[in-house]
Amino acid sequence: MGDPQPTSNRIYDTYVRVLILVAISVGIFARVYAFNNNPPGLNQDEASIGYEAWSLAFFGIDRNGVSWPVQLISWGDGQNVLYAWLAIPFIKILGLSISTTRLPMLISGLLSLPLVYRIGSRLFSVEAGLGALLFVALSPWHIMMSRWALESNLLPFVFVAGLAFAATQDQVKPWHWISACAFWALCLYAYGVAYLSIPIFVLGAQVVFVRFRSISIKSAIAGSLVFIGVAAPVALFIAINTFNWSSVSVAGLTVPHMPATARFASQLNVSEVLVPNAMMLLRILIRQTDGYVYNSALPYGIMYSPVFFVLSLLFAISTVVCAITRSWPVQRMLIALWIFACLPSGLVQIPNINRTNLLIMGLVVSAGLGVGLLERKFKGILPLCAAALLVACGFFVRDYVTVQHDRIAPGFFDGLVPALQYAQSKSSGNICVTGNVNMPYIYALFTEQTDPNEFQRTVIYASQTSRTGFVASYGRYTFGLERCDYGAASVILARTGDNMAGGLLGTKTSFGEYDVIVLK
Repeated sequence: MGDPQPTSNRIYDTYVRVLILVAISVGIFARVYAFNNNPPGLNQDEASIGYEAWSLAFFGIDRNGVSWPVQLISWGDGQNVLYAWLAIPFIKILGLSISTTRLPMLISGLLSLPLVYRIGSRLFSVEAGLGALLFVALSPWHIMMSRWALESNLLPFVFVAGLAFAATQDQVKPWHWISACAFWALCLYAYGVAYLSIPIFVLGAQVVFVRFRSISIKSAIAGSLVFIGVAAPVALFIAINTFNWSSVSVAGLTVPHMPATARFASQLNVSEVLVPNAMMLLRILIRQTDGYVYNSALPYGIMYSPVFFVLSLLFAISTVVCAITRSWPVQRMLIALWIFACLPSGLVQIPNINRTNLLIMGLVVSAGLGVGLLERKFKGILPLCAAALLVACGFFVRDYVTVQHDRIAPGFFDGLVPALQYAQSKSSGNICVTGNVNMPYIYALFTEQTDPNEFQRTVIYASQTSRTGFVASYGRYTFGLERCDYGAASVILARTGDNMAGGLLGTKTSFGEYDVIVLK
């Protein structure tokens, strides 16, 4: 038996773990507290994915009448489907609401915390796992991301779930590698940017692991077959929308042809924008913001300081150098592969924080891993960082539910959902809705929970040549007050600044920027 651990070391280790536990508790609280009302209101993409999940749950079709699509048609150029699939059980059991729409993102954000700990502790050390856990738990970006239902922000969770299976300093067990490949293939259904970054990562990981005998050739082949099998519908979707083929439906599962240019194709412009996009991405990482209130809150940014970005890159480079020189287990190169595989997706499209969410997750995790490893050489680094981050996170949470709450509200059309619900409760007749909202029709579908077959039967688009874009009317709703037949309308829902016909008689009730006028 070895010598017992000195009392001072035991006290120090206990202190570190208590501090980390406090940090994790703060991180959980920051995600859970009033998550249905922070951010206030509902973004149009949230309303879209929530309604699509409800429509699939109860009718087996999306709002465009497509049976179980592998990519939602949504606005015409596509919306990632995995989030809708995950939301179906919550909406089926608890009903469609802002809370049930946001639950999958909240749960995925919370589950990411033990996953990054597992990755760090199995690839490096307990200290590294605690560092990764600390940085992700208290990251303002990850807290904000976990609180609203932008379906593309599901990607980092699905990826780290796969990485948690592959993370080990020993040879990876075959079923672990196969499970990892299955999750990485599911990433393709979480966000379109994964079409580029995930194949690069998986191919790189397969080559490195086979080369250094971390997995057997048999495991590599099995993992590749699983990845290809799960990814095959996405590959067909890309082909259909690249070569203008017709939609394909097999046993109720549909690979759709988009009525507009598919988003994965419209965002790529390699020949002209590589350098400008690289500079824009660098500015985002240094400044810690992309200017969108739903992605970052000034002055807190992604991780409070650009220092974390420098630390992340240094750590990623060190994993490559140490693995090549065999001073570290080769499996640690997974972290570098993660970051470097994601860089191209930030260069071939105009970058912002949500479009580079997998890269940013890798950088945040890497910074935490680096601090955790430094703790083994310089005692006190980890608790010092934990204390500093706790203080910074305290200020962030305070501002997020007060000052930032008011800044974010207009971008989420705060007041529109209760205004629509009130309008619907006051009349079964025609309702005219402001057009001064992004895609107002999706809010009507969301709040009234309209049968998608009825929507398809009655929808009229503003453009007579396209079944995409702005909806002029459907059912009893007209969108854009300039289209309103005031003589036939029972209720008007206007936004501050809208021009309305004069001489309207009725009772007005206000919901922030939105006025509901029940006509006499």
